[in-house]
Amino acid sequence: MQSTDLSSAGDRDSLRLGFIPSGLVLSAATVPVLVGLVSAQALASAIADIGAMSEEIFRGDRLPTLDFSEASAAPSPDQP
Repeated sequence: MQSTDLSSAGDRDSLRLGFIPSGLVLSAATVPVLVGLVSAQALASAIADIGAMSEEIFRGDRLPTLDFSEASAAPSPDQP
């Protein structure tokens, strides 16, 4: 049996994920993680903007004003 000594250069080359070196796997995995973080930040910002726009729609200052003065001033048929 052979002992595994991780300090030698030959053993460092054998520490691979299949046939692909671990440094290459780490480099390839960095880009998707960064893209995911940036897209999650953009999505959160878009959701916050949509929420602010919907708040403006339902705020009510842009709704038409209903004029009830004529209806309350007109005599009802029950009153003489």
